This record gives sequence, C-alpha cells and structure tokens, in this order.
Amino acid sequence: MTPEEELKRKLKAMFAAPIQVEYAKVLEIDEKEFHATVDVNYCGLETWFVRLQSITNCAQGIKIWPKIGSVVLVGRIGNSEERLILAYSEIDKIEWKIAGQVLVMTKDGFVINGGELGGMIKIEELVNRLNAIEDAHNNFLTEYKAHVHSGGTVNGFTGTLNPISGQQNIEKSQRDPLEDIKVKH
Repeated sequence: MTPEEELKRKLKAMFAAPIQVEYAKVLEIDEKEFHATVDVNYCGLETWFVRLQSITNCAQGIKIWPKIGSVVLVGRIGNSEERLILAYSEIDKIEWKIAGQVLVMTKDGFVINGGELGGMIKIEELVNRLNAIEDAHNNFLTEYKAHVHSGGTVNGFTGTLNPISGQQNIEKSQRDPLEDIKVKH
C-alpha cells in the first residue's frame, strides 16, 4: 500500500469513528521503530505504544521527537488500536525531508543535508575580509610595480631594473557569486 493510500484509509477510518484524544506523558522513544511509550493521563496505570509519525515507513515528511517527560496529546487512528502523537508540549528534534533535501532541528541548531559543508557563512563578514586581503594585495602590487632599482651592478648586470609588470590587480569580491540565496539566516 502506498503512503497516499494508507493516508486515505486512515482518514476515512478516523472520521467514521468518534475521535478519542488523551493527554499522556512521554516515557521513552524507540528511534528505530519510531514509536514512543507514553503514560496515559500520566497516572501510571496505562501505557501505550504510539506512533511518532502518522504514515509509517514514509521516506519524506516531518518526524518529530518529543522530549522524554513532556506532555503530548495522543489520538486513536480510526477504529484501530493504533495511536499517534498529535501535539507536543516540548520537542527534542524535528527532521524534515522533501525530495532528497533534509533539515534537522535540535536545541543545538540546524543541520542541512548532513552538514558536510560545515556551518553557515556570515556573507557580509566574508566579503569584507576578502576585500581587505584583495586591497592589501593590490596595494603591495602597486608599490612593487612603482619600485625601480637604478644604477649599480647586480650579478654582472649594470643598468636599471624594472619590476615585472605582468601581475594584474585582483578584482574585489562581490556578495552575489558567494551567496546561496535559498538558505538564509
């Protein structure tokens, strides 16, 4: 059954039966099975094994990990004994997958597509630092090109030595080619 077919089936079943929603306290999370054990009405008398995501085995969508000890709202899926966390008082982690793109959010920050490229760049600071390096290089080059040795003998050569003038100035860096405007912070 495709995820879309499962969603249709669950929605039909959900609206065919009375809606049952309970408060519960999160006791533990099974990340492999993507379920949680909760204490219904946090009285210690009844525990349920509940889904953390509405559609199981779905490659895309949003996964939310509630904080252990937090309060959640748990709803029954149709007439089944399956239950799902509907709302959260506290969240430890959110993972959002769309067409091969992955965004993970925790208290420590955001990680996009595994984070292999490192942290976000502060583009204004980068451009300013690059411009300072380029200015220093260009100033050095200007002084170097203007410097002339006159008279004297160097390795048997007598005369005026002019500096090599083929080196060109570096153009100042601009923000546009360095910035990925799809990601902003």
